[in-house]
Amino acid sequence: MKTLKILGVVILVSAAFVAGAATALIRGWGDRAVSAEMVNKLEQPIRSFTVRYTTCGTKTEITSGELPPGKSRTIRFWVCGEGASVVEATLADGTIVRGPELYVESGYSTTSTVNTMGIVSTQRMYAL
Repeated sequence: MKTLKILGVVILVSAAFVAGAATALIRGWGDRAVSAEMVNKLEQPIRSFTVRYTTCGTKTEITSGELPPGKSRTIRFWVCGEGASVVEATLADGTIVRGPELYVESGYSTTSTVNTMGIVSTQRMYAL
């Protein structure tokens, strides 16, 4: 009887651990990546956009190609703890717009929306 109780507790604890690990994996908790989504709310395509970021004293940039009107694209990049990022978009007519500089940490998620007023950026602490 005592052995059966111990086995039941071990199974229950194991199931709780597996459920917690699965939840963390699905939600991206502990992920070192920053997720930066670019959304085009203009009636013209974005010719290209660049995500520039600084982390651990290193400056890096990622450039992506054309983004049609009404579409979005997500760029993921890794930071060693924390850093800063900024998005810049080149429109089809050659106009360059720049978003605000954002503080980012591992697991953060940002959304930069290009509209007629420029780039509006929002962020969440974790990509939920």
